[in-house]
Amino acid sequence: MKLLNQSFYRIPQRGFNLVEVLLAVSFFALAFSGMLLGSTAMVHSTTSGIKATEDMSVVGNLFAGLNPNSAYLELSPTQAAAVGTTATVAANISGDITTRQTIILPDNTANTADNRRVIYDRLVYSLRDTPDVKTAQINIYDTMTSTTPRKSIVRKLDRRNECYAMGVQGTFYFGTEAKKCTGWAWGNNVPQFRPLTITGNGGQQNFIQDFRVSGANAAQVNANQLGLFEVVSGAVPVLPTDRGHRFAQSEELEYYLEGSPNTAYNITVGLRKMTGSHKYVVRLNSAWGTAPVDCGVIPRPSNCQRENIVLTPQDLQDVNNNDPFSVKFVNVLPFSLGTSHFFRITVESTNDPTGVNPVIVHYIDKKVATR
Repeated sequence: MKLLNQSFYRIPQRGFNLVEVLLAVSFFALAFSGMLLGSTAMVHSTTSGIKATEDMSVVGNLFAGLNPNSAYLELSPTQAAAVGTTATVAANISGDITTRQTIILPDNTANTADNRRVIYDRLVYSLRDTPDVKTAQINIYDTMTSTTPRKSIVRKLDRRNECYAMGVQGTFYFGTEAKKCTGWAWGNNVPQFRPLTITGNGGQQNFIQDFRVSGANAAQVNANQLGLFEVVSGAVPVLPTDRGHRFAQSEELEYYLEGSPNTAYNITVGLRKMTGSHKYVVRLNSAWGTAPVDCGVIPRPSNCQRENIVLTPQDLQDVNNNDPFSVKFVNVLPFSLGTSHFFRITVESTNDPTGVNPVIVHYIDKKVATR
């Protein structure tokens, strides 16, 4: 037997050749790149989410810092100082923050210079045809000099149902309803009515400069002054009739409240009977003669704006002297004059034996009428 030639046998290879190694490295690199890109996207998404959460937390606090019952809700601190006095400004916080502010958000590093900053301002305004529905707008900027905000968040503050407590600083809770009311101070601190004045180009509102304030006749506040009436002198008011405005001048006591057109309201005015001989006349939108629609005709128009309520001593015979009472205007619309929509409320008393004819107003309550 002959042996087979040994050349026909091959020794088995052990390990990988260079091509296989390179292919393996290439496949690993491709897989790792995808994983790296995915991880980077996750980190970026998480970071963006954290920033968005931080921004919304800041914005929420800025909205929470608004007092919707402030008489100076639409004003900046500079405008409030020009309109009111130190006492009334302190009791009615401004809504506008027109000078950009920075909030620093600290991180977990020792270097505070790299902490993220939120740059913002805040505007509160009402559109021309909805003066008692306020818009609160928070703007977020990339830098202090950015011309346009990166983000703007808007919320509405509905003030169609509101009340005013006279002779009170700050916020006051109204009667058994525990309704939160705007306090209107006394003397020179009474908010003065400011109708909307358009200052923007093309007859448009400038939301930084244009503002309006419901309040008393500015002439009466500055010249005659609305005196303080107190049931218990110096005591904190418990009821809306514990304090009020006392007005003893010859002309009518006059207030203005803003209201949205084409919206019916109920207006209640809280007064006080002084003597048994007094006659009281409470007028709504009476200064323009026949211009507003008269409520005192039969049938009563559904869109009426003007009404007078006269209370003689006989009408008030069931009310004791020095006791409070109220009058109510039902389903009335505000009067429109140019770009302003408001209610003009005047109160007059006559037949005072002493000739002083004092008028005492405790509160004015405004509600959207429901049929």
